Amino acid sequence: MTATNPAFPGTARIRIGPADIDVLTIDETVGHIIDASVAGRGGYVMTHNLDHLWLRKNRPDFDRVSEAADLVVADGQPLVWISRVQGTPLPERVGGIDMFEHLAGRAAEADRSLFLVGGQGTAAADAAAILVERHPGLRIAGAFSPPMGLAGDEARLHELVDQVEAAQPDIIAVGLPSMLQIDLAERFGAVLPSAWVLGVGVSFSFVTGEVSRAPRWVQRAGLEWIHRMLQQPDLMKRYLVHDAPLALKLLANAAITRIRPGAAS
Repeated sequence: MTATNPAFPGTARIRIGPADIDVLTIDETVGHIIDASVAGRGGYVMTHNLDHLWLRKNRPDFDRVSEAADLVVADGQPLVWISRVQGTPLPERVGGIDMFEHLAGRAAEADRSLFLVGGQGTAAADAAAILVERHPGLRIAGAFSPPMGLAGDEARLHELVDQVEAAQPDIIAVGLPSMLQIDLAERFGAVLPSAWVLGVGVSFSFVTGEVSRAPRWVQRAGLEWIHRMLQQPDLMKRYLVHDAPLALKLLANAAITRIRPGAAS
């Protein structure tokens, strides 16, 4: 079953579990963001993976903000597999880091400014410097890695929002934990309605090389989570307790729906 994205009427959406996912390639996603930004229209991009689907089923705030996102793309090979099993195939995985890198290049070409928020230490500033080297002409409106304990600290959150608002960026990349990303997305959207906000997870650390990416064949095989877990053992609970059972359930439901529409639960 497909629907239409109300923010981009020419874009189809499919349903995977609790989420509507836009049927887009990386290039099409970035094109939508840049074209809308040039036209003076902002928005919010969600890059969904299995953990985000788990959050949507278990955290009402996350589901509410995700439901209001202007673009929701599949950052996870399992979601692409599920879409194919249920007969509504997505064209490709729109990985957060791949989209972020591509967006930086297109932003340089379109004279769009970029603000990086997140990471630890100097991660945001280091990533910004590398992106400028890779994409000559890219305008960096700012780069800031907040100290630990930002979530729930209203005074520091207000200071951060004021800092970003003063810079007037066209695009804001937020590399923080998922729940904090959606909190900031709402705050930035309220004061900068013409800016685009996207959650990019650990993309800054990928850019700087602090966290290495899995080989391409591992990514295509949908095994990048194993590579990540070996580098960051703290992700084990998320992958094994939350994501793996959800993936199996969604795949089973997709197969049942394909055979007997309306039968899955």
